[in-house]
This record gives sequence, C-alpha cells and structure tokens, in this order.
Amino acid sequence: MVCYNASHSTAHASCTLGNNMIGGLIHSLTQHLARKKRGTKLFEYLHYLSLEGLNVGNSRPASENGEQHLIQMLSKQFATIDSPVVFDVGANRGDYSQLVLNFMPNCKLYAFEPIPELNTQLKQRFELAANMQIHPLLVSNQVGQQAFFQRHDQNALSSVYNRYHNNEPTKQSVITVNTIIIDAFCSANKIREIHFLKIDAEGHDLFVLQGAKEMLAAKKIHHIQFEFGGSNIDSRTYMRDFFELLSDDFQISRVMEDGLAPLNNYHESLEIFSAANYYAQLKDT
Repeated sequence: MVCYNASHSTAHASCTLGNNMIGGLIHSLTQHLARKKRGTKLFEYLHYLSLEGLNVGNSRPASENGEQHLIQMLSKQFATIDSPVVFDVGANRGDYSQLVLNFMPNCKLYAFEPIPELNTQLKQRFELAANMQIHPLLVSNQVGQQAFFQRHDQNALSSVYNRYHNNEPTKQSVITVNTIIIDAFCSANKIREIHFLKIDAEGHDLFVLQGAKEMLAAKKIHHIQFEFGGSNIDSRTYMRDFFELLSDDFQISRVMEDGLAPLNNYHESLEIFSAANYYAQLKDT
C-alpha cells in the first residue's frame, strides 16, 4: 500500500498499518517459504504475476499493450514535422501501419514484409494510402538473399529462425526472400533521417539495427521500438547486445500500457525471454 497526501492522522495511521501488514506478510513468506521446496508453486505464481505487471509475456492488442499509447505520444512530438519518416519493419498484415496512419496521417511510411502473400494483402489494404510504400524485403544486416521460415498457422511468428523444436508438428515452409539493410535503403531512396523505426522481426531485431549502423552513428534515427522475447533464444541474442549497441546514445525503456518504464542500466535480470516491447529514444531529442 502506498499513501498519497495522507495528512489526516487517521488516514496516515491506516496507511502505515497497511504498509506494515504487507511488509510483515512478505517477511513471513521469505522466512518460511523462500528457498523451500514447499514454496515453489507459490513463488512460480508470484513470478508470473510480476511479469504480467511488467507488461512482459502478454499477447494483448496494441490498444492494450502500450503500442498505441506510444504512437499517440510520438504523434504529438512529431506535430511540428511536415512529413515524419516512419519505418514499419515486419509489417505483417498492416495493423501497426494502420495505427501509424491513423495518428500520423501526414507521415511518410515505409512498410517491409518479406512474405509474398502478406505483401500482396498489404498492397490491397493500403492501395489508397499515397504516403505509404510497401516493400517485399527482409530488413537485415546484409544485402542478398536469406532462407525464411514461413509459418502457416501463425504468420506473425514467421522468422529467419526455425522456431519449431522438440519434434513439434511442422506447419511451415522454407522460402527464399530478398534482404536489404537500412543504411543502403536510405541511401538509395535519399532518406536523410528516420523519425520512428518500429521493428518486429521475431528474433532478428538486433540484426536490423546492425544494418543501420551508419544512420545510428550519425544520429539520424530518433525513436526505435523493438521486441525482445522467446525468439531471441533462437537468434542467440541478448538484451545486453541491445544495450551495447544503443545505450550510449539512446535512453532505453520498457513499453507499458500507459507509458514508459526507463531502464537506465543493464543488468542480467533484464534477460527475460518472454515477449515484450522496448523503446529507445535518442538522448539529444
């Protein structure tokens, strides 16, 4: 229990009592159940509740998981920019792109989706969006071609990495996709800066950023959203890698339902391999 403006003596006493009771309960649990076999199930449940409270491991829609709130926040910051440049890397069916267009109707939006069927659907869905370009490309850290595991049960989980394990029945096929790096794409298309880079690449997010090293070094990317979770096990990438790449120039935060929770320093407890969205803002902006 947290006491706000508890100036009245009775209210203050009630808050103090509540805090003491909670503290006593935690102390009792620690003394009698912590590190004990009989406490395992309880602490597993508390761990689950803690992750839920940190907005980690949920599959809620953008209107509830903080993504829409972030887009709204950025739209206000971009209000004085004529045509803010937005990249949607891993556009899938275009739901995120639609949110961007809803809140930033004057933006210049570049959507990247390597799966041919989804790319076709995107072009049909946004055929009237004159300020949007759709590219059938996998954004990566090298230019060329790449084997890609297309999931037929859940296209959103398609990835550079084979995410089926332990003899699970496979509902996927391997396709070959063309790859691009952000630095080369920006150079070829005369894009001088990216105001907002959203990445949802199922474990490949770090490599997307590695392909933008020149833009990052020049501080031409201002805001970044990336995902970190179970797919990073498959790509063998860690939150530490993101901090090493970004933390000198960016403030990294976890995206919460109603805002941002700053992560000021790296520590091992941030290696949570359950899906969550993170946000990096250029410190100079």
